[in-house]
Amino acid sequence: AECVPNLGLEMVAMAPSFDNLDDPALRIAQAVAGTVRIYLYHSSTGTLDLVGYSTVEQELAHFRDYFVTHPYRPGEGLPGTVFQIGRPLLFYEVRGDALLGFARDTVERDIKTALHEQSLIAYPIESYGERIGAVVMSQSDPRRNFDAEDLEFARSVSERIGAASHIHRLTTIAQDGHRAAEELARSEVDARVRFEGVLESAPIGIAVISADELRFELANARFFDFASQYGRISLDTKMIGLRAAEVLPEVEQILKQVAEQGEPRIDEELSIGDRYVNRIISAARGRFSGITQSLTVLVQDITDQVRARREIENLATMMAERSARLDSILGSMTDGLWVYDANGMVVDVNQAALNMFGLASRADAIEHGTFEKFRLRDAENRLVALHDMPYARALAGQTVPDYLAVATHLISGRDLDLSIAVAPVESRGIVGAVLVFREITPL
Repeated sequence: AECVPNLGLEMVAMAPSFDNLDDPALRIAQAVAGTVRIYLYHSSTGTLDLVGYSTVEQELAHFRDYFVTHPYRPGEGLPGTVFQIGRPLLFYEVRGDALLGFARDTVERDIKTALHEQSLIAYPIESYGERIGAVVMSQSDPRRNFDAEDLEFARSVSERIGAASHIHRLTTIAQDGHRAAEELARSEVDARVRFEGVLESAPIGIAVISADELRFELANARFFDFASQYGRISLDTKMIGLRAAEVLPEVEQILKQVAEQGEPRIDEELSIGDRYVNRIISAARGRFSGITQSLTVLVQDITDQVRARREIENLATMMAERSARLDSILGSMTDGLWVYDANGMVVDVNQAALNMFGLASRADAIEHGTFEKFRLRDAENRLVALHDMPYARALAGQTVPDYLAVATHLISGRDLDLSIAVAPVESRGIVGAVLVFREITPL
């Protein structure tokens, strides 16, 4: 009875692991003057593993290695049997092969024979209704046998181990909770530091204003610069705590409206002085209450972007006007104009070129861009080879002001006397060719 309160389980319950019960096993073995084995069930492996072993007979100490390396499964051996059935087994006086029948093989049978167990108690270990292991106590002194009092002692030991296991589990949970809380606190501090760093390095102005009193609770440097330039404060004013009306009075009414309605206000390309800004005012609601608690104001200076876009728009308008004038000029020309790219493909022709050769559309001109159908001939009435065609000369870098040739009209079949001006189009190299056809047949 004196042994039960002094099993040394208090220190084990506070240890990081509950897998070393050798000290309690030693005290129990001394109390019963025998051998003690303590097993705990591990659901991950599905086995009962030896966590405590002690004996008062030193010649039996080396059997520990066997029991450590040969764990039991539920239903195997004495530990597995009492663990499975949930009831203790008392062998008051071991006779014959009463215990050998629980051996799993011949090796274990030989070990159990060597243990000379004369009396034995196997008791399941439970922790708040959950079976967690088993304790086996045996002694080899034929002059003493375990009785009901020893069985009650085994029950007390089992309950103490179960309670210690539960305390260890709760301690582990508490320690994990403390570690999680500390980690969460560190994470929140790190997140706060990172947030402040992002806030200060953000390319836009950011401010947080309370929804009830419309007072500034937070503002980064860019927003402060914006407020000092276009608001009522100076560079040395402490803005945090000031009412919105004291800083940007023209925004106060908008802030009230967003706070009351909860709908964001977005102003794009807002003109303020000589600058343009995008401004967003949105409501931040409580996670659980759903009530607007603060207002977030984002201000982005887009003056350079607006001016650049307007310059591009003006340039595009000017280019469109120039293109329209050019189309008008080309459409009014009486000479035929052919434009080629660097690959010798037709990219543009004017109406005069279509009329000159009897073409119906620009698609026809692209199809007949090689002039083969026109039977282009030189002044001596010889067919012009493809490599010597006017566009081929221009793409080769030649400029020919007056290329005389004869071509055939596709519809009427009559011959056309032509004067062709040929020139390459250069932009860091030859990128195309321009051909101007003038009919000189009437001349």
